[in-house]
Amino acid sequence: MLRGLATLAAAAAGVIFASSPASAAGTWQPGGYLGESNWYCSNPKTHSVSDHVQYRGCLVTNRSGGAQIALVATLNTTKAVDISGALNSSFGSSAFCTKERYLGQYSLICYSPTRPVGVCDALTGDTSMIVNGVSNYTRTGTRPRPAACDNA
Repeated sequence: MLRGLATLAAAAAGVIFASSPASAAGTWQPGGYLGESNWYCSNPKTHSVSDHVQYRGCLVTNRSGGAQIALVATLNTTKAVDISGALNSSFGSSAFCTKERYLGQYSLICYSPTRPVGVCDALTGDTSMIVNGVSNYTRTGTRPRPAACDNA
């Protein structure tokens, strides 16, 4: 009986992990926004808690027909701050960025999982940058529906 339960648990874990994306969704990673053409970002905003925390929400598409949301944070702090975030999209990709403490200068990105999207889909997302428990909202840039899709 125990062996059967162990096999069932292992199979369930395999299904859960097999359906997860290969990226480290929901964790802060070093990096910044570089102005790539497949990134649709909001203008940078200064967080209400600190003039030394800037952020922007981005919709990121790839050539393989996938998209995800990114929250980009730039920190230049002299006091430690706790940051986290929430990401949501119009195409079923969402994530919560883990709460972490930072002090100093950092450029960080947190991604939602990549999801398949259609060529003719209009895409957008929402992000919340949370600093010391205070949430500031921004909408990502939008990938509009291509005009060629209206003529099909």
